[in-house]
Amino acid sequence: MLALRLFNRQKNHGFTVMELMIATTIFSILLLLSLAGFLQIGQLFYKGVNITRTSDTGKQAISSIKDDISFDTGTTVITRQGPYPISVTIPSGTTTYSRYYFCAGPNRYSFVQGRLLNSEEAAQELKSATSSFNWYKFGLLKEKLTVNGCPNPFTGTPIVAANTTELLGDKMRLSNLTIQPVLGSLYTLNVHIAYGIDEVLTSPPTSTTVKCQSGANFSRYCFVTDVRTTVRKGFQP
Repeated sequence: MLALRLFNRQKNHGFTVMELMIATTIFSILLLLSLAGFLQIGQLFYKGVNITRTSDTGKQAISSIKDDISFDTGTTVITRQGPYPISVTIPSGTTTYSRYYFCAGPNRYSFVQGRLLNSEEAAQELKSATSSFNWYKFGLLKEKLTVNGCPNPFTGTPIVAANTTELLGDKMRLSNLTIQPVLGSLYTLNVHIAYGIDEVLTSPPTSTTVKCQSGANFSRYCFVTDVRTTVRKGFQP
């Protein structure tokens, strides 16, 4: 009988408060470590998506321009025109944006240098009834021309929204785009695109050679791509 009582007492014996506290602490630590791991994976995925999108945008933009130049059989030297500045009021005061354009093949390209693109604002501007003479919210527009020559979209022939495509993605900016005739029909092209808000970029964020600020906290939300190539105009020798 005594042995049975001792067996029942041992069988009903539970965890002590100290044991429960230790177990809870260990579980909490494991949970926090798991959460930190998931957050790290999420941040790496977010960074990878931004890198891919920005890199692809730079390659597609320069490929589009290169193709248009290679099929351009005109005699006019292709070079960007501008700047055509426009001053606008922002919460911190007044700022001036530099706008440029050029034509290659059947298309006209217009861009605002160094301004962060908000896709929704750019789409609304493109759909508005206002003339492109006052536009500044777009990034890099490619427009199928329906007129002869290469008219100025900011002072001459306005941009036709129905024939136009925005080549940049949200939160990107075209820091620089150059077209340089080298020799004869040979041209060099350079497209410099930055992803990220002003705070994650080196100052000033409108610089043609802007970079991401150093540090892991900045690199997660910033990426810069610089693409260069050469092309012969109209397949001429």
